[in-house]
Amino acid sequence: LLALFDLVLLSALCWGLQSFGTRGLVSGLGIVYIVSTVLFMPIILKEVGAGLGALMARVAPAYLAAAAMAVVVLSTAPLFGHLHPMLQIGAKAGLGALVYALYLLIVHRRWLSKTVELVRERNVQVKPA
Repeated sequence: LLALFDLVLLSALCWGLQSFGTRGLVSGLGIVYIVSTVLFMPIILKEVGAGLGALMARVAPAYLAAAAMAVVVLSTAPLFGHLHPMLQIGAKAGLGALVYALYLLIVHRRWLSKTVELVRERNVQVKPA
């Protein structure tokens, strides 16, 4: 249900902000995550059984990597101005992914390895409907 809400909100915002170009679409993504976080934080905290401070400390490296990615992508945006819009998006996405991964690998290597190990150990059972 939460994923469906995210999808509807994301689609509506991107459709509404498409006239503002790439920045409008990216802003729509940011707005979706902010709204989702505010609306669903009480549910997440209840499910996890942790306080807000503990949860924020655990996810801080991911948010710091996202901030580093945003700074680099936004500051290098003029370099991609001569490219076709689809190539601009691809180049910015690739650069952003590279910055995100390198930041986590260099600055938060132990956190990254713990997170990857946690995902590997997770045994999710899908029950047929």
